[in-house]
Amino acid sequence: MYLKHGLRLKKIIRVLRFKQSPWLKKYIDLNTTLRQQAKNDFDKIFYKLMINSVYGKLMKNVRKYRDACMTTKWEGHKAKLLYTDTDSLIYQLNVPDIYEHIKEDSQRFDTSDYEPNNPYGIERRNKKVPGLMQDENNGQIMLEFVGLRAKMYAYKVHNDKIVKRSKGSTLASVKKI
Repeated sequence: MYLKHGLRLKKIIRVLRFKQSPWLKKYIDLNTTLRQQAKNDFDKIFYKLMINSVYGKLMKNVRKYRDACMTTKWEGHKAKLLYTDTDSLIYQLNVPDIYEHIKEDSQRFDTSDYEPNNPYGIERRNKKVPGLMQDENNGQIMLEFVGLRAKMYAYKVHNDKIVKRSKGSTLASVKKI
Protein backbone atom coordinates (compact mmCIF):
# COMPACT_ATOMS: atom_id res chain seq x y z
CA MET A 1 0.00 0.00 0.00
CA TYR A 2 2.72 2.47 0.97
CA LEU A 3 4.79 1.66 -2.11
CA LYS A 4 1.88 2.73 -4.33
CA HIS A 5 1.95 6.13 -2.63
CA GLY A 6 5.62 6.77 -3.35
CA LEU A 7 7.45 5.16 -0.42
CA ARG A 8 10.86 3.79 -1.45
CA LEU A 9 11.90 0.53 0.20
CA LYS A 10 15.66 0.42 0.80
CA LYS A 11 16.18 -2.56 3.09
CA ILE A 12 14.21 -5.41 4.64
CA ILE A 13 15.48 -6.24 8.12
CA ARG A 14 12.93 -8.75 9.39
CA VAL A 15 9.75 -10.41 8.14
CA LEU A 16 6.98 -11.64 10.42
CA ARG A 17 4.65 -14.42 9.42
CA PHE A 18 1.53 -15.49 11.25
CA LYS A 19 -1.87 -17.05 10.75
CA GLN A 20 -4.84 -14.87 11.49
CA SER A 21 -8.13 -16.24 12.77
CA PRO A 22 -11.35 -14.57 13.91
CA TRP A 23 -11.24 -16.15 17.37
CA LEU A 24 -13.09 -13.26 19.07
CA LYS A 25 -15.68 -12.79 16.32
CA LYS A 26 -18.48 -14.66 18.14
CA TYR A 27 -17.90 -12.64 21.32
CA ILE A 28 -17.83 -9.30 19.47
CA ASP A 29 -20.90 -10.19 17.38
CA LEU A 30 -22.82 -11.28 20.48
CA ASN A 31 -22.07 -8.03 22.32
CA THR A 32 -22.85 -5.98 19.22
CA THR A 33 -26.22 -7.71 18.85
CA LEU A 34 -27.02 -7.26 22.54
CA ARG A 35 -26.03 -3.58 22.28
CA GLN A 36 -28.31 -3.06 19.29
CA GLN A 37 -31.19 -4.72 21.13
CA ALA A 38 -30.59 -2.85 24.40
CA LYS A 39 -33.57 -0.88 25.68
CA ASN A 40 -31.72 1.52 28.02
CA ASP A 41 -28.53 3.57 28.00
CA PHE A 42 -26.87 1.50 30.73
CA ASP A 43 -27.06 -1.70 28.68
CA LYS A 44 -25.86 0.08 25.51
CA ILE A 45 -22.82 1.46 27.30
CA PHE A 46 -22.20 -1.83 29.12
CA TYR A 47 -21.99 -3.93 25.94
CA LYS A 48 -19.82 -1.32 24.23
CA LEU A 49 -17.40 -1.39 27.18
CA MET A 50 -17.36 -5.20 27.14
CA ILE A 51 -16.01 -5.08 23.59
CA ASN A 52 -13.62 -2.17 24.17
CA SER A 53 -12.10 -3.52 27.39
CA VAL A 54 -11.28 -6.93 25.92
CA TYR A 55 -9.83 -5.37 22.79
CA GLY A 56 -7.81 -2.81 24.76
CA LYS A 57 -6.25 -5.31 27.14
CA LEU A 58 -5.44 -7.84 24.44
CA MET A 59 -3.79 -5.30 22.16
CA LYS A 60 -1.83 -3.50 24.87
CA ASN A 61 1.95 -3.81 24.63
CA VAL A 62 3.47 -0.57 25.88
CA ARG A 63 7.02 -1.60 24.94
CA LYS A 64 6.12 -1.68 21.27
CA TYR A 65 4.03 1.48 20.96
CA ARG A 66 4.57 3.32 17.70
CA ASP A 67 2.99 6.46 16.29
CA ALA A 68 1.82 5.98 12.73
CA CYS A 69 -0.41 7.96 10.46
CA MET A 70 -1.65 6.99 7.02
CA THR A 71 -3.57 9.50 4.96
CA THR A 72 -5.29 8.17 1.88
CA LYS A 73 -6.79 11.49 0.81
CA TRP A 74 -5.31 14.89 1.54
CA GLU A 75 -7.93 17.53 2.27
CA GLY A 76 -5.42 20.34 2.76
CA HIS A 77 -6.88 23.25 4.67
CA LYS A 78 -10.43 21.87 4.51
CA ALA A 79 -10.11 19.80 7.70
CA LYS A 80 -8.75 20.87 11.07
CA LEU A 81 -8.76 18.70 14.20
CA LEU A 82 -10.10 20.74 17.13
CA TYR A 83 -10.51 18.11 19.87
CA THR A 84 -9.87 14.45 20.46
CA ASP A 85 -10.70 12.06 23.27
CA THR A 86 -10.73 8.30 23.77
CA ASP A 87 -13.51 7.64 21.28
CA SER A 88 -14.38 11.02 19.79
CA LEU A 89 -13.05 13.60 17.36
CA ILE A 90 -14.26 17.12 16.68
CA TYR A 91 -13.21 18.54 13.32
CA GLN A 92 -13.69 21.90 11.70
CA LEU A 93 -14.56 21.08 8.10
CA ASN A 94 -14.57 23.82 5.49
CA VAL A 95 -16.61 22.10 2.79
CA PRO A 96 -19.73 23.32 0.98
CA ASP A 97 -21.99 20.56 2.37
CA ILE A 98 -20.68 17.98 4.85
CA TYR A 99 -23.92 16.02 4.59
CA GLU A 100 -23.22 15.30 0.92
CA HIS A 101 -19.93 13.69 2.04
CA ILE A 102 -21.80 11.64 4.65
CA LYS A 103 -24.31 10.47 2.02
CA GLU A 104 -21.51 9.48 -0.39
CA ASP A 105 -19.66 7.48 2.31
CA SER A 106 -22.72 6.33 4.27
CA GLN A 107 -21.21 2.87 4.79
CA ARG A 108 -18.64 4.52 7.10
CA PHE A 109 -21.21 6.27 9.32
CA ASP A 110 -23.74 5.29 11.96
CA THR A 111 -26.67 7.49 10.96
CA SER A 112 -29.29 5.58 12.94
CA ASP A 113 -30.02 8.49 15.32
CA TYR A 114 -30.93 10.96 12.56
CA GLU A 115 -34.59 11.93 12.24
CA PRO A 116 -36.41 9.66 9.74
CA ASN A 117 -37.25 12.62 7.47
CA ASN A 118 -34.13 14.71 8.05
CA PRO A 119 -33.57 17.74 5.78
CA TYR A 120 -30.30 16.30 4.46
CA GLY A 121 -31.84 13.16 2.95
CA ILE A 122 -29.51 10.84 4.86
CA GLU A 123 -30.89 7.34 5.34
CA ARG A 124 -30.80 5.78 8.80
CA ARG A 125 -28.41 2.81 8.91
CA ASN A 126 -25.57 0.99 10.72
CA LYS A 127 -27.05 1.23 14.23
CA LYS A 128 -24.32 0.83 16.89
CA VAL A 129 -21.85 -0.85 14.51
CA PRO A 130 -18.39 -0.61 16.13
CA GLY A 131 -15.73 1.46 14.36
CA LEU A 132 -18.02 3.76 12.38
CA MET A 133 -18.12 7.55 12.59
CA GLN A 134 -21.23 9.15 14.09
CA ASP A 135 -22.59 12.69 14.08
CA GLU A 136 -23.38 13.10 17.79
CA ASN A 137 -25.44 16.22 17.01
CA ASN A 138 -27.63 14.32 14.50
CA GLY A 139 -27.61 17.08 11.92
CA GLN A 140 -27.57 20.09 14.23
CA ILE A 141 -24.71 22.18 12.89
CA MET A 142 -22.06 23.16 15.44
CA LEU A 143 -21.39 26.89 15.16
CA GLU A 144 -18.94 27.49 18.00
CA PHE A 145 -16.62 25.21 19.95
CA VAL A 146 -14.38 25.71 23.00
CA GLY A 147 -12.17 22.86 24.19
CA LEU A 148 -10.15 23.56 27.31
CA ARG A 149 -8.76 20.09 28.01
CA ALA A 150 -9.74 16.42 27.80
CA LYS A 151 -13.38 15.91 28.78
CA MET A 152 -13.94 19.66 29.26
CA TYR A 153 -15.55 21.44 26.34
CA ALA A 154 -18.61 23.39 25.22
CA TYR A 155 -20.27 24.01 21.89
CA LYS A 156 -23.19 25.90 20.41
CA VAL A 157 -25.44 24.52 17.68
CA HIS A 158 -27.53 26.42 15.12
CA ASN A 159 -30.69 26.64 17.27
CA ASP A 160 -28.70 28.52 19.99
CA LYS A 161 -28.57 25.43 22.20
CA ILE A 162 -25.35 25.32 24.22
CA VAL A 163 -23.92 21.96 25.29
CA LYS A 164 -21.34 21.88 28.10
CA ARG A 165 -19.28 18.88 29.23
CA SER A 166 -16.95 18.85 32.21
CA LYS A 167 -16.10 15.48 33.68
CA GLY A 168 -15.48 15.63 37.41
CA SER A 169 -17.48 18.84 37.92
CA THR A 170 -20.91 19.02 39.47
CA LEU A 171 -23.87 19.67 37.18
CA ALA A 172 -24.69 22.87 39.11
CA SER A 173 -21.20 24.32 38.58
CA VAL A 174 -21.25 23.47 34.87
CA LYS A 175 -24.61 25.24 34.44
CA LYS A 176 -23.16 28.44 35.97
CA ILE A 177 -20.42 28.65 33.34
